[in-house]
Amino acid sequence: KTIFYQDVVSACGSVVALVGLGIVYWTHDVIVDGIAAAGVGAILIATGFVVAAETREFLVGKAISREAARTIIRIVERDPRVRRVRGLQSMLLGPDDALVALKVNFQDGLTTDEIEAAIDQVSLELRNAAPQLRHLIIEPES
Repeated sequence: KTIFYQDVVSACGSVVALVGLGIVYWTHDVIVDGIAAAGVGAILIATGFVVAAETREFLVGKAISREAARTIIRIVERDPRVRRVRGLQSMLLGPDDALVALKVNFQDGLTTDEIEAAIDQVSLELRNAAPQLRHLIIEPES
């Protein structure tokens, strides 16, 4: 959408500027040039507000939704080797790209290999359930 808006603004701005220059050429009234420039500026400002309103949910740094976070926690805590998820931090990096960092408390008595296997399994399940999780960090907590 943003590219489309840029193209429309370019075309509209060019038309406004051309009409303004034409009027200046025929009337020799240079004030019309300033009015045309202000018109182009108004079009750019309006487009900025429209694009900002439509892409607000994809702002970089915004966290994933609470429902998505709850789903992630449910999937992780469903694994029998996981005692509890102690922390979840997330950040949207793009429309289909999210980073999630988890602090997970695993059951006592697991070896390092068992914890690694649990992390691999949970990571696979999370990526299957939510393909937008392109960056996943699972930190074991003692």
